[in-house]
Amino acid sequence: MRAVVICGGTVGEYILDYVNDTDYVICADSGYDRAAKYGIEPNIVIGDMDSIKSSYVGENVLVFPSKKDFTDSDLALKYAIDAGFCDILMFGMIGTRFDHSFANVSLLLNCKGKNVRIIDSNNIISMVWDEIVIKGAVGDTVSILPFSGDLEGVSTEGLEYSLSDSEVKLGTSLGVSNKMTE
Repeated sequence: MRAVVICGGTVGEYILDYVNDTDYVICADSGYDRAAKYGIEPNIVIGDMDSIKSSYVGENVLVFPSKKDFTDSDLALKYAIDAGFCDILMFGMIGTRFDHSFANVSLLLNCKGKNVRIIDSNNIISMVWDEIVIKGAVGDTVSILPFSGDLEGVSTEGLEYSLSDSEVKLGTSLGVSNKMTE
């Protein structure tokens, strides 16, 4: 079983291409508004409920105080991991506030050994610990960016600009905008 976490950032109709009836849906506060817009029923709603606009009538609500050390997105992801989910899709993690978007991407650092992806209308963001196989179409853009330090021993196949046991340094743009060739 897979968990789907829906947060308060930008969510579009594309979400319907990913979410199915067997997913365990966790909404973080106003993520419920995003889910309701597309007819997605949550299994639980989590957060301080300071930004939700809809009236949630479900039974499973986990309310936190508004003064806390974690964002609602962080709490929802922790809930999914603590519940034992290893395959987690996250929506509404990217929005108009860069601080929230950046913090949400950084949450992936806590997901080693899990298949956690942040998805929006233009991106699928994953943290890679060892290796990854990316499925896509010829011409799709792939970027490899260091997040917490320099990357060493990077090798790629099926990309226009291949790397072989290369270093990608934090603070450079070397890995941006490569293209899939197969």
